[in-house]
Amino acid sequence: MRIEAGIVGLLIAAICSSARGADRGPIEVSDEARALHDSCMLIDGHNDMPWEIRSQGSSDFSKLDISQNQPTLQTDLPRLRQGGLKAQFWSVWVPADLAYE
Repeated sequence: MRIEAGIVGLLIAAICSSARGADRGPIEVSDEARALHDSCMLIDGHNDMPWEIRSQGSSDFSKLDISQNQPTLQTDLPRLRQGGLKAQFWSVWVPADLAYE
């Protein structure tokens, strides 16, 4: 039940945040919400980082060091830690036109 409540809470927060747009004030997280978040297994089900490393860093992690803040990427280790992410699922996607190169 605790996990379902956490998921519903996160969905409501996401809907409210997107409805208010860019003019919203700072987000305040209660101690209860933080405790619930920390107790759950947060899994990112979609991440484009492998593609971004390929396109922005020529498939070379030394060009985009994800151990440091990377504002041009959706993902870096400091933000993963800050957000409490526990796991990510990566699938392989390439554009269809790569089959003809």
